[in-house]
Amino acid sequence: MNFRMIFYIIGWILNFEAIFFLLPAITAFIYQEPSGWYFLISSAICLFFGVLLIIKKPEKRNLYSREGFVIVSLSWMILSFFGSLPFFLSKEIPNFTDALFETIS
Repeated sequence: MNFRMIFYIIGWILNFEAIFFLLPAITAFIYQEPSGWYFLISSAICLFFGVLLIIKKPEKRNLYSREGFVIVSLSWMILSFFGSLPFFLSKEIPNFTDALFETIS
C-alpha cells in the first residue's frame, strides 16, 4: 500500500478545506459577525496539517483501488473532524462529540 501517496492526497484535501473555510469567514466579516475568526482559526489549523502532509512528495504515484478506498474513508473522517472545529471553537456547540455529530449529519 502506498501510504505516502495516501497522506499526500489527504494533505491536498485538507488544503482545499482550508480554502473553503475562508468563504464563511469572508461572509462573516462582511456582515460584521464575530464567528469569522473561528473559521479563520479552523482554516489555519487545516492549512497547517495539510502543508505538513504535502511537504514530501511521494516517489511512487501509483494508486490502486485499495488506496482509493482508504483515501475516501480517511478523507470523510478527517473532513468531518476538522469541519467540527468552528462549532467547537465558537462554543455554539460546547461538546466536541456533539459538534462532530452535527458535522457528520
